[in-house]
Amino acid sequence: MNSPLHTAATVESETLDTEECLSGTVERIVFENKQNGYVVLTLLPDAQSRVLVEKIRTRSVKKRTQVRCVGIFVDPIPGMHLRLRGHWAQHPKYGDQFAFDSSEEIFPTTMDGIRAYLTSGVIQGMGEKLAERIANTFGEETIHVLDTNPERLLEVEGLGKKTFARIRESWAEHTVHRNVSLFLQPFGITPGQSARIVRTLGDNAEALVRENPYRLALKVRGIRFDTADMIAAKLGFPKDHPFRLKAALLAVLNQSVEAGNVYLPKEVAYERLSHYHNLDEEAYDALVAELVQEKLVVDEAWAGGRALYLANFYLYETSIAERIAVILKAAKSTVFPNPKAAAETVIAGLGITLAPEQREAVVMAAESKIMVLTGGPGTGKTTIIRAIIALFAGVEAKIQLAAPTGRAARRMQEATGHDAVTIHRLLEFTESTELFCAVNEDNPLKCDVLIIDEASMIDIVLMYHLLAAVPPGCTVIMVGDIFQLPSVGPGSVLHDVIQSKAVPVVELTRIFRQSQESAIVRYAHSINQGIVPDFSNDTEKKTDFYFMEENDPEMAAKTITDLVKRRLPEYYHFSQKDIQVLSPMRPGAVGIKALNNALQNALNPNGLALKRGQQTFRVNDRVMQVRNNYSKEVFNGDIGTIESLDEKESLLSVRFDEEEVFYTFEETEELVVAYAISIHKSQGSEYPCVIIPLMQCHSWMLQRNLLYTAITRGKKLVVIIGERAALHLAVRNTKTIARLTRLDERITLIAGIAR
Repeated sequence: MNSPLHTAATVESETLDTEECLSGTVERIVFENKQNGYVVLTLLPDAQSRVLVEKIRTRSVKKRTQVRCVGIFVDPIPGMHLRLRGHWAQHPKYGDQFAFDSSEEIFPTTMDGIRAYLTSGVIQGMGEKLAERIANTFGEETIHVLDTNPERLLEVEGLGKKTFARIRESWAEHTVHRNVSLFLQPFGITPGQSARIVRTLGDNAEALVRENPYRLALKVRGIRFDTADMIAAKLGFPKDHPFRLKAALLAVLNQSVEAGNVYLPKEVAYERLSHYHNLDEEAYDALVAELVQEKLVVDEAWAGGRALYLANFYLYETSIAERIAVILKAAKSTVFPNPKAAAETVIAGLGITLAPEQREAVVMAAESKIMVLTGGPGTGKTTIIRAIIALFAGVEAKIQLAAPTGRAARRMQEATGHDAVTIHRLLEFTESTELFCAVNEDNPLKCDVLIIDEASMIDIVLMYHLLAAVPPGCTVIMVGDIFQLPSVGPGSVLHDVIQSKAVPVVELTRIFRQSQESAIVRYAHSINQGIVPDFSNDTEKKTDFYFMEENDPEMAAKTITDLVKRRLPEYYHFSQKDIQVLSPMRPGAVGIKALNNALQNALNPNGLALKRGQQTFRVNDRVMQVRNNYSKEVFNGDIGTIESLDEKESLLSVRFDEEEVFYTFEETEELVVAYAISIHKSQGSEYPCVIIPLMQCHSWMLQRNLLYTAITRGKKLVVIIGERAALHLAVRNTKTIARLTRLDERITLIAGIAR
């Protein structure tokens, strides 16, 4: 599918003439990209256009009736009659072709044309006999009847109510999609986006967009304010239109959420709104008041001034605090008369020796309703989890283990021997847009103790749904490394829970002897303490951590490619799938984009491919899911391998560990090539080997917790390649950008009263 013919119209053709109009019937679809609507089709010109075609043919050696056409068109079907506007072009391989810039569907007016059109596939399930009866009944008015009065189809002999309903639904869907696509195509909206707009806004999508183009940014995933604003401007909406001002302020708040914040100070939101439109303070207050009235925004006074929340994020934050208070206040469903004695008995039965802080954690689990267990690598968190499981299993309590990602859940299960699932699966998420959970406050979890690993990854939205489903008597144990990066999504929940001081916390600091043998563990803790590791002796021995100095980004990229393709597989016997490159940034020679291109070309250069925008997917490529998909049960950050690509069915399959997941070509926007990924996206995962480029061109991203997170992803080997100055900068820089959240204050206030 990556043949040169797919870009012939825009890349490899020579324009021959000025704009022309060509009309005719679609004979065959040579190629169709469902993702961006690009098509290559053959058109059988009508009598009027045939004269033009014959004129053009004199310039070409090839003589044929059909015309090869290339351009953008949604859902082309053989038998359609089209009017195309564009230019004649000469392709070096395929000869003359018509590259069209705009298109419209023309409905047939002859009886033969109507019969052919009805059976072309536009109407699902329409057979030749039924098409014949419909055409005979309504004649040349058939298309008009379908468009304006489809109920008249019931006049057709032998056409039942079920068949009528199917025809009406299919025709309506085709008409809406066609009209919306034709309406939005001049604004740069892709066919895939048009389909999403119709699914979100319904059959009246075009009218709704014309009435208020900013609905696109407010309701349709993947369409941002700037796109809606451009459409609105072309439709004649003034810059100070109330729809625009509301959408602009909501966009400011959404951008803040995307940056990890839960709220924005009112004065900061005012300042950022000025980038879109200048309002005086009185008009700004009125705008905020109107959004508050519409229940889209919450304007809350607090000690530091006023905070603006998107209404749903205000609900998430306040509800988490309230739910923690409820759990703390409720009677514990599993009571240990003597928690310390119970813990000691379990520890003795397991035949393990624990440090005092580890023993304290097991006792605390027996005593507490909610607790936090935090610590770096090699401090024994997994050992404590096993002891806590044994503690509750000893009294036949119902135990549930969960983690934010599939990889973290599998690692938890392997380490403890107890079943563990993702939080999304635990709650039975079913709708990505509404975040509906089958397991919720009205249908809570059936467990006495809930142990959550990698809790630092849990954002405010997921924690809201999780705590809503926890029965009040349940013991909740949050396990995580507080020194890692905060969650990819908004909020800093684990940090806020600890800061509230309403929940008991055990922080593990001691590295145990077996773990001390690992340079990965030692260096991670050194970096966390602000100490740059001394790598001087590591070049002389086989270790699990190397620093390779390289001051040139281009050379670093070449070395990384060679390490993945040849050197590490030969020396350490890793498979290439065991090696994950983690980069701090997307742009640059050692950024995610360039490294993925280099690694894909080195490791998987050939084979069946699908080109999507600037990205090419090939069978056997490593890919990552970048959006939660609840119906497929794959989530943001899951990594898999492309197993197959079916052009005929427009399907691509990806193997995520034991599960094979199928994507339509349109759905591949949820995937990215993942030989190299961001450090943020690696959270909760563990890889046999990680390679980390660290250059001064990354300087604005280099922070201690970023480097610490990257290093702790490596299980058997970590390789840093880059500049010593960049390493020193990352270790020194502790100025992480604080996220704007008031969760810790709310927990302190509400939980304090509750207790």
